[in-house]
Amino acid sequence: MQTYANLWTILLLFTFNIQRFGTFDTNGKSQPSLTLFKDLEGECNTYCLNIVKPILQQTKQHHFSELQDKIRELDGLLKVTEQQVNTLKIKLGVCENATAIKENLLRDQLNRKTSQLNEHQRKADAQEESVKNLETQLTSLQNRIGICEETVRNKEVQFTQLKELNVSCNNSSRIKDDLIETNKALINRHNAVSEGELIKLELKDRRITELEANVKLNEQIVVEQRNKIAKDDLKIKQLVRKLFIYDKQIKTCHATSCLGKSTDIHVIILPGAEPFPVFCDSHLVGSGWTVLLRRRDGSVNFFRNWNDYRIGFGDLRGEFFMGLQKIHLITSSRRHELLIHLQDFDNQIRYAYYDNFKIGNEADDFSLHVLGEYNGTAGDALSVQKYMKFSTPDRDNDQAEINCAQDFGSGWWFRKCYYCNLNGIYFNSKRTNQYGINWFAWHKNPLRFVQMMIRPKRR
Repeated sequence: MQTYANLWTILLLFTFNIQRFGTFDTNGKSQPSLTLFKDLEGECNTYCLNIVKPILQQTKQHHFSELQDKIRELDGLLKVTEQQVNTLKIKLGVCENATAIKENLLRDQLNRKTSQLNEHQRKADAQEESVKNLETQLTSLQNRIGICEETVRNKEVQFTQLKELNVSCNNSSRIKDDLIETNKALINRHNAVSEGELIKLELKDRRITELEANVKLNEQIVVEQRNKIAKDDLKIKQLVRKLFIYDKQIKTCHATSCLGKSTDIHVIILPGAEPFPVFCDSHLVGSGWTVLLRRRDGSVNFFRNWNDYRIGFGDLRGEFFMGLQKIHLITSSRRHELLIHLQDFDNQIRYAYYDNFKIGNEADDFSLHVLGEYNGTAGDALSVQKYMKFSTPDRDNDQAEINCAQDFGSGWWFRKCYYCNLNGIYFNSKRTNQYGINWFAWHKNPLRFVQMMIRPKRR
C-alpha cells in the first residue's frame, strides 16, 4: 500500500508543476516551457528511481521468496514421490518374486501331472499291448484247435475204417477156421482122392497161407493205428487243457472296474458274469469312474418297463442307463463310492457324493440297499429314498397311493413319490416342472445335464 501511495504522489506533483509553469499559445491554451519540461523530466527520473528501486527490489525479493517456497514444496513433493516410487519398486519386486515362485510351483505341478499322465498312459498302453498279445495267442490257439478238430475227424474216419477192417479180419479168421476144418477133412480123405485132387488141395493150402499172412498184416496195421489214435487223443487233451488255461488268463486280464482307464468305452468282467462294456469317465471329476446313467439332450426315452431297466438301454456315448443287474453285480463285488454330477440351464454345477453305494438283487427288486454318508454342494436329496425298491410303470414298489413310476414317466427308487428323480422326462427349459429331471435339495427347476457314477472305494 505504501508503494501505491508514493506513485500517486509522484503523479500529482508532476501534474501540478505542468499547470504551474505552463504558457499560453495563440489560441489561449497553455503550453509548458521546453526547458522546464526537461528539468522536470530529470527530477522525475531521479525521484522515481529512488522510489521505484526499493519497490522493484521488494517485488524481486517477494517473487524470489515465492519461488524458493515453490522450489521447497516441489522438492518435498519430489521426495514423497521418490519414496512412493521406492515403495512401489519394493512391492513390484515382492510381486515378481511371488509370481516367479508361483510359476515355479505351477510348473512343478504341471511336470508332475504330466509325468503321472505319461506313466498312466504307458501302463494303459502296456495293458492294451498285453491284451492284444493274448488275443493273438487266443487266435493262434483257436486255429490250432481247428486243426486238431480236423485231425480228430480224420482219425475218426480212419478209426471207422479200421473197425471195418477189423470186421473184415474177423471174417477172414472165420474163413481161415473154415478152411482149416476143410483142410483137415481133405487130409483125412487124402488117401482116397486122386492125384488131381491132391493138386487142388495144395493150391487151397497155398491160398490159406496167403490169407493167414494178410490177416496178420491187417492185425498189425490195426494195432499201429490204435496206438497212433491214442497218442493223438493225448495231444488233443493237452491242447484243450492249455486252451482252458489261456481262456482263464484272458478272462482274468479284463479289469473289474474303470480304475486306470481312459475316458472311453472299456470292457470289464465280474465273477459269475460274462464280460460287458461300460463307459469310463476320468475327465469330469477325477479318474476311475464307471458311469451308471447320463442325461443330456432327451435323445433316449426313459419311460420303460421293468425288463428294460433290468438289462439297461441307450447309447454309452450319449444318454443311457447301465442296467440294474449290472449295477448290482458291480456294487456287490466290492465297496463303491457314488458321485452325482448336476448342471442346470444357467450352467450352474453342483454335486452330491456318498461314500458307500450298493443295490440288492432282482429278488429284492434291486432295492437301494446301502447309501453312505453325504457330502457335496447340491444337498442330500437321495437319502430320503434309501431302502426303497426300484419301481417301473409295470412294477409298482413305492409307498404312495398312486403309481409314481407311471405318473412321473420313469423308473426310480420312489417312496411317496420322490425328492429327486434323475430318470424323469427331459424338458429343454429351466421352467419349474415336477415331471422333469429334478434334485429338489438344490432347486425345483429341471436339470440340463446329469451323470451318476461309481468308483471302487480307496481304503
